[in-house]
Amino acid sequence: MAKIGILGGTFDPVHIGHLMLAEQAAHNYGLSKVLFIPSGRPPHKDMSKITPARHRVEMVRLAIGSNPLFEVSELESDDAHVSYTYSTLDALRRIYGPGAELYYIIGSDVLNYITKFINFRQVLDSCVLIASARPGGDLMKNASVLAGELAGAYGAKIELMKFPEIEISSSMLRAKISGGEAVRYMAPDAVIDYIARNGLYAVGGDTAVPGYWESIPEPLAGCGQDGVCDSGVNDSGVCDNGACDSGNFDNDNCDNGFWDAVDINKIVKTVASRIPAKRFAHSLNVMETAAGLAAKCGANPKKAALAGILHDIMRDAPAGELIAACESGGYEVRDYELLATVVLHAPAGAIEAGKILRTFIEESGGKCDRISYAPDEIGEAIACHTAGRADMGLLAKILFVSDMIEPGREYDVSIEARKMLSGSRAGSDALIRLDETVLFLLEKNIEYLAKSGHPLIHPDSVHARNLLRRAVSDNQKT
Repeated sequence: MAKIGILGGTFDPVHIGHLMLAEQAAHNYGLSKVLFIPSGRPPHKDMSKITPARHRVEMVRLAIGSNPLFEVSELESDDAHVSYTYSTLDALRRIYGPGAELYYIIGSDVLNYITKFINFRQVLDSCVLIASARPGGDLMKNASVLAGELAGAYGAKIELMKFPEIEISSSMLRAKISGGEAVRYMAPDAVIDYIARNGLYAVGGDTAVPGYWESIPEPLAGCGQDGVCDSGVNDSGVCDNGACDSGNFDNDNCDNGFWDAVDINKIVKTVASRIPAKRFAHSLNVMETAAGLAAKCGANPKKAALAGILHDIMRDAPAGELIAACESGGYEVRDYELLATVVLHAPAGAIEAGKILRTFIEESGGKCDRISYAPDEIGEAIACHTAGRADMGLLAKILFVSDMIEPGREYDVSIEARKMLSGSRAGSDALIRLDETVLFLLEKNIEYLAKSGHPLIHPDSVHARNLLRRAVSDNQKT
């Protein structure tokens, strides 16, 4: 039976610590081979700072040399999509067959956040974890406790491997090389020569996105569901960008009387002149659905209608226009959003909606000092109607659901969502059903994106999903 070791990472650059770790794991557990798998698109890293994959793959190839146990795999580096551990394990299972044993080699620190991996149950079920830790001291004790908890809660198979602490890291090498310091014996000579020949690491610096793991909420204990993606990005859970921050939609900055005065028919005509006919028909459906749902849930139907008709105002804009619109309105585009720029039509739409509404507010004799975004909940709803966000406001939830259940949507998930909301009574029952439906749609969307290999599962979706799980669970207990 083949026993395949897996050592993944950016290897930017590979160093002797990686080689020593792989060699000891192969020796201790009788591995047939160890695959070094340089990652292709790890969104928890700043892609603008990562060395191109072709260089990192070649450095690993040079580092492993003629060692018959070591092999470099381009499984992730050849893939244009984001690299996820569960997907890599799936691919390896197909390559080596159901009888192979897969051993995933990690540092023991990964045990602290492995439940935040996307499809983490699938990861734990698919392989044996070899978690390395320095013998003795708190690291090994902590690793032992975590291993026991993961084994008890999820049936994880974890081997703790004693491994000496080696004060060498890829970031240290980059810093030393950029500073002109000696790095000989920290990496194989062939790797150091390759770096010099290709002029790599002239500039050092950290490639990680700050606060990545710390910012991701834990899944519900024992829920058996998936956490956030292991190649995700850092996000606070409550979006700190202007277009999503409810603090930027403050009614104190707007004349509260304008809502009754503004002529929604004029806005409908404006939208009709700006977007394709098919998109306009969808927006009309969303407008009507959102207004009806708002009335049932105790929200302002006119605000819901305005959010509905305006939500896709930027949906058909090209990537460059979306990025420019976001930047002009103060929304900071994150690196990972560039992997799927279509998501930017939501914050860009909030910004454009603000401009449209400002015009009609002023024509109606009102005034609004904060003009970058659509005012109050309307802007929040439009800004997060695609990915969602943690602590979504009521109108945001209404628009998020309406976008999927409007009569023109005939997806299976849309039909099921409509069934979930049907028969709900106005008031608290409608609010509970709304939360359950938002959660259902978020989970189905994340599941679909993961299975289809989409380049981006937006962290805002995962944060919203995780928080709503708890809220829905609490509602069911009362």
